[in-house]
Amino acid sequence: EYVQANLFEGVKTLVSVDLPSAKTIGALAFKGCTQLTSVNMPVVTEVQRFAFNNCGTLTSLSMEEVTKIEGYAFQASGLQSVYAPKLKVLLGGAFNQSKALKSFVSEVLEEIDTTDNTYGPFAGAPIELIDLSTVHTISGQNSILHDIQRAAAVIFRSNTPPSLETANNLYTSNAGVKFYVPDDAVEAYKTAENWSAYASKILPLSDYEEPTE
Repeated sequence: EYVQANLFEGVKTLVSVDLPSAKTIGALAFKGCTQLTSVNMPVVTEVQRFAFNNCGTLTSLSMEEVTKIEGYAFQASGLQSVYAPKLKVLLGGAFNQSKALKSFVSEVLEEIDTTDNTYGPFAGAPIELIDLSTVHTISGQNSILHDIQRAAAVIFRSNTPPSLETANNLYTSNAGVKFYVPDDAVEAYKTAENWSAYASKILPLSDYEEPTE
């Protein structure tokens, strides 16, 4: 049920992996598997630090049961989109430098923590949609939007603004980033502690338009 840490690290001939019963992917388990294109992990709930670091040919991966993604787990991966419906905890650097990543969608996210990680989860990615669903805590001193490469739409679906440890948690030098929140909660977000600096970026969710190809 546990893929051991470092188990396949640097195995450049590994192309496909079937993990039908694994619940945890250990730290650095597949780091540097530069030819890895297919991973079946239907019941995995936790992906530990650097697990798929530098797996640039891994363009898609089902994360239906994943509840926790640790720091740099998918750094420099080839993932193009992420849908993690059961994800509850996301750590900083998770998708750092994933140069093909366009979207991240969660449904029950509770916490994003950058405490032990210098980079935000999506740093260096050309991400256009970040759906943080019901996240209620963003902690650490670093920004979750550090170095994102596109004018992303960041969606918050809770009527209660998430708790920010510091106003820096949402800082971005990308002027095009917008925060979309429930229509009835716009003013609550604009006046919440550590949110006021971003008041001009906060818009009603009804204004969000899906990107067209």
